[in-house]
Amino acid sequence: MLGVVDESMFTSHPTEIGPYKVLEVLGQGGVGTVYLVQQREPFRRKAALKLIKLGMDTREVLVRFAQERQLLASMSHPNIAKVFDAGQTETGRPFFVMEYVAGEPITDYCDRHRLSLSERLELFVTVCRALQHAHQKGILHRDVKPSNLLVMNQDGKHVPMVIDFGLAKVLRTEPASAHLLTREGQFLGTPRYMSPEQIELPSDEVDTRSDVYSLGVVLFELLTGEPPYERRITDGGLPKLLHSIRAEESTRPSTRLTQLRKEVAEVADKRRTDRAALLAQVRGDLDWLVVKALERDRDRRYQSAAELAADVERYLRRDPILARPPTASYRIERYVRRNPLAVGGLLAVVLALMLGSGGSLYWFYRANQLRETKAALMGMCESIRTDVADAHIWFEEVIAHDPSQELERDVLVPIKRSAERVASALEGATPSPEQVAAREPAMAEQLRILEAHIEHMRVVTMERWNAKDDAGRIGGALDQQYDAIYKDIRTLCSQLVTSLNESSARDWKRAAESSIAVNAAFVLALLSGSVLVLRFWAKRS
Repeated sequence: MLGVVDESMFTSHPTEIGPYKVLEVLGQGGVGTVYLVQQREPFRRKAALKLIKLGMDTREVLVRFAQERQLLASMSHPNIAKVFDAGQTETGRPFFVMEYVAGEPITDYCDRHRLSLSERLELFVTVCRALQHAHQKGILHRDVKPSNLLVMNQDGKHVPMVIDFGLAKVLRTEPASAHLLTREGQFLGTPRYMSPEQIELPSDEVDTRSDVYSLGVVLFELLTGEPPYERRITDGGLPKLLHSIRAEESTRPSTRLTQLRKEVAEVADKRRTDRAALLAQVRGDLDWLVVKALERDRDRRYQSAAELAADVERYLRRDPILARPPTASYRIERYVRRNPLAVGGLLAVVLALMLGSGGSLYWFYRANQLRETKAALMGMCESIRTDVADAHIWFEEVIAHDPSQELERDVLVPIKRSAERVASALEGATPSPEQVAAREPAMAEQLRILEAHIEHMRVVTMERWNAKDDAGRIGGALDQQYDAIYKDIRTLCSQLVTSLNESSARDWKRAAESSIAVNAAFVLALLSGSVLVLRFWAKRS
């Protein structure tokens, strides 16, 4: 029949146990009481002595201690408290002596020092590595819980220590003696942190994956501030506890944090963050890590403490973890978290190129619009030069009384057409000439001068026609004035064409410079912005 050792079986405490003087009580558990003792010989030192409670079979416990003492002493790890001695009192109660660790349970220590999630996970990895060392030596702890994972501050560093292998099971024993390591039906351990198989299966069927489960419970508590399950032995005894364990449903740490509501603010503050950031950090990879560690089916659990530690380290490095399905989107997300600066830079450059290309297209579109406008103005100047040249030639023929030429048709109409072209350019009838006038005020002034010269040419044409037999004759004074006006108009047209060509070249150069400047500005602005956003996102996540 299964039995549970009653903690109230004794209330008084001894003053001496063998060669050890009892200084104070450090704690009590289901198996025994831990004392702070002073060793008198052969060394004077403080140690932690665990005295097994009455009611346990002394012969079997002594057999167990005799087999385990050598293996426990063989462990040599900086984060495992050393076992110094083991024996029995004068009344036959077994005890063993461990290195005294002046630390706090890992959960209390982390909360009191307000360690961040990353700092807690680093401590947790160290604990996993220490237990892996014990497993490699063939020892299963079987009572992994915060009070057996003490943390102390040494030279400003947080140093975790695994203590109390009093419930340890030797994995490398002969089958004939395996049943002696734990009394059949004896309930050993702390229900809240025990694996299902540790309660349901015979002792010789429990392996290192049981410690992995207990580590998962501790990890859950480090993240959320409380364990995933509240297991207690009530009036129903062990059968009711077994029934409740079978009915347990896995809970994700992020779900528990959401359920805490008001309390989650205090939990987040102890982790130097806020509610939203804590949920963002826990939700996702850490959920998957804990769920895999707490798998009821131990074949689906992490198969060793080292495997669990390795996955936590992957999380800390922002690498993909094994507990999560390796989807493409997840791997991309992990890559972004590992390389926020590089990804931010790449995204900034790509976005800047896209925006910059749009800006470049806009500037070159503007330059092309102006080029078309200026090309139209250059075409207008060429047409005016042709019309004025025709009017000048044909007017000489009209003055010479050539019957095939007419004043109105061959002289006045071309001059009038030229005047209308200039007036139209100045008034905005041609494609966007006002843009030219706004960007090239000197060019607009040249157009007004050209317009005035053409009007002057028309006036002199009429004056010369009316005096064609006197001053207007070929070689007369008006003829010379007419020739001078004609040359001025041609010169102005040539100057305008040259100015428009030079202005068009400046527009294209300005467009190229603007495009380069805009692209550079976009790259710098987006690079800086992306880096800041991604760093903030990575920190919050």
